[in-house]
Amino acid sequence: MLRFGITLHCFVLILAIGMASGPSRVDLTVVRDDEPDPRRADRLVLTPGQKDLDRLQSVEGKPKWQVLRTLGHPTKVLRGKDGSQVWEYPWSACCQVFVKNGVCVRTYYTAGY
Repeated sequence: MLRFGITLHCFVLILAIGMASGPSRVDLTVVRDDEPDPRRADRLVLTPGQKDLDRLQSVEGKPKWQVLRTLGHPTKVLRGKDGSQVWEYPWSACCQVFVKNGVCVRTYYTAGY
């Protein structure tokens, strides 16, 4: 009988410890990352290779959030009166992404030759 009591006590203790350290409610906050933020940009100058140029070309026709996910945040954002934006990236010479109505409408890159 004593052995049963000790076993029961240990079982209850293990359950109590497991419940205290078990899963608890976690509040998640989802942040939309669809606005360019030059403060979060990578400032290193990139000399792009073919894969980088392919990535740049692949964002044409994509929404802003997808451009940010693919290329990262630009170092500079120029805003037009019509709501359009030009995002500048620190690639050698000049790299720009043109955004209108929340969608990339054109990209531009020149190595400066």
